[in-house]
Amino acid sequence: MDDINGRKNSHKFHSKEMLFESELLAKECANINSPLNYSRTLGASQNWIGCGYIHKPGVETEHINVKFPFFSLVYVIRGTGSYTDENGKRHLLSPGSIFQRRPKVMHTTVVTPNSDWQEYYLDCNEELYEHLSSMSLINKDIAVYDNAVCPGIKSDIESLMAQLQNANEEEVFDAYLRFLSIIRTLLTSQDEVNIPNDMITESLTDFEVRYATRFDLKEYCSNKGWGYEKFRKTFKKHMGVSPREYLIRKRMDEACRLLRASKKRISVIASELGYASQYEFSNQFSKYFKVAPKHYREGV
Repeated sequence: MDDINGRKNSHKFHSKEMLFESELLAKECANINSPLNYSRTLGASQNWIGCGYIHKPGVETEHINVKFPFFSLVYVIRGTGSYTDENGKRHLLSPGSIFQRRPKVMHTTVVTPNSDWQEYYLDCNEELYEHLSSMSLINKDIAVYDNAVCPGIKSDIESLMAQLQNANEEEVFDAYLRFLSIIRTLLTSQDEVNIPNDMITESLTDFEVRYATRFDLKEYCSNKGWGYEKFRKTFKKHMGVSPREYLIRKRMDEACRLLRASKKRISVIASELGYASQYEFSNQFSKYFKVAPKHYREGV
């Protein structure tokens, strides 16, 4: 297939627009000013990578309840809009926002009229997306990231576009490495935005009260308005352990105290610490201390 400027695109598959279940995106082409897209297959495999630039200067553009058949990571460089994820949660978008269009996951994207929207994006086929997710390069649970600070990322993406346009078969692998590097830079840039210390203090206060109850950390962060991944990594940086490990340690410390300072049955201690059964408690205690609760109490 040819790109919009008439240059040959080495992607060996059908035009990506043809893969959509609706014709909505194709109808939007007339509203997009000078889009650029380059994509290449990786050797003899069925995998491909791509990247591009889109400028939507005027009218409102909407992807309403769309399922992309491939993965796309979008970096907003100008304009405003919103992204509604598969759960109906609406995220505001502005320069620096990064959002994922995950394969076969329903979402809605709306661009604010006359906000002069401009974006860079990287994309790949579903199989490669699953592979990158399995290596934790991409987090499937995060649809929209907070605004990122990525100095030089524009020139990096433009260099990748030129590389994909001009690379011979032997050079495509180098383009793939650059592709991975850019994704890593975009997604790990979130870690450079510091979470205020009072947020860590607040979580420690909450954990002191709630460690003996089971609760979902992602839901906890959502209720606080915090990004889970950013909180998890920053908590570990401050405390030396992840939030989950910290809560387990708190339960284990209290278990030790109760086993030695009280005559409560082990099943009661397990229940008080939020475990579904004595077996679950004993199993975790044994893994943590390399000794069964009963033997710890007896001093064996």
